[in-house]
Amino acid sequence: MKCEEMQSVLLDYLTREMGSARAGLVREHLRKCEDCRRVASEIRATLELLHTAARTERDLPSRLSEERRARLKWAFMHPLLDWIYRHHIIVSMLIAAGVLAFLLHEAYRMEAWNPPLPPGITITIDNGPPAEGSNSVTRPDNSQTAPDQTEARPHDGTNAQTR
Repeated sequence: MKCEEMQSVLLDYLTREMGSARAGLVREHLRKCEDCRRVASEIRATLELLHTAARTERDLPSRLSEERRARLKWAFMHPLLDWIYRHHIIVSMLIAAGVLAFLLHEAYRMEAWNPPLPPGITITIDNGPPAEGSNSVTRPDNSQTAPDQTEARPHDGTNAQTR
């Protein structure tokens, strides 16, 4: 085997995940090649460090000290965040009121409730029938306009006399 092929299978050899026939070829190559022995010793040292770390990790305490627990709790629950968490109903209501005020402001600014009339159209709202001798003409929808005013037709843009 070439050194490049050998180095690609060294991890399998050192972790004993290789068949016996192939392991014999690797062992024979390692006896003859200094570079591959050096790479194998580096891999072996790395594996030993990993096993040592795994053993020492088991010896660590499973709980945090009270001081570290308090520091972590403060880091996650900053005083402002803690107050918001404890008063979440008030905070939710304030946020909802703010959003509603913003939406009402925007609707008022866009004149959603009272859109401006196009130029040339006058609408007069009266609760009763037109007075005797008045120049107003009643339309079928009970709104009144003066007979000399014109309305713009939206579909073709021409003016027509109101009847």
